Amino acid sequence: IELIGVEIPDLDHFIVFEDLLGDDLIQEIRPVGTDGRAVINHPCMDLWIGCRVTVQMKEGLYVQAPTDEGSDRGEELFRGQIEWDWDPLPETTFRYSARIPGAKIKSHDAPYRVIDYLIIVPDPRKINEEEMDELMKEAWSLIDPQSLSAYLDGQEERISYFINTSWNVEGGAQ
Repeated sequence: IELIGVEIPDLDHFIVFEDLLGDDLIQEIRPVGTDGRAVINHPCMDLWIGCRVTVQMKEGLYVQAPTDEGSDRGEELFRGQIEWDWDPLPETTFRYSARIPGAKIKSHDAPYRVIDYLIIVPDPRKINEEEMDELMKEAWSLIDPQSLSAYLDGQEERISYFINTSWNVEGGAQ
């Protein structure tokens, strides 16, 4: 019997926790329900996860402390789809995990990064894998967040999407 996850009940958003393991950037990804609590037991969904890593800047200089306010995105160090793994064990806290190999992240000495995630949850009853690939090829080419949101809003019958941004992620030379 092959089961296909159709939805994560009462899904509101995802949160992503990052850690460096050597030069690799490790992500633990957790769905959060409309009640604000982590959704622990849920089906495996065929997520599409895109990630953009940039240098964290403030007034033209690298951010030096995670308490600096008013920072923005600088040079792009990585952009692409990231592969994830699913852990089905009942006692697992984080079902989804991913890794960006350090070799894929452009080397940079700035101490902090901004990481933007685009997480797509396709409805397998309304979109197949080829259609999803075409949809994401177009969506991922849109750099402007407003254009991306407008494009994805037009697909709401077939997908749900979530944007998550992590600031003050430790970086340094990769």
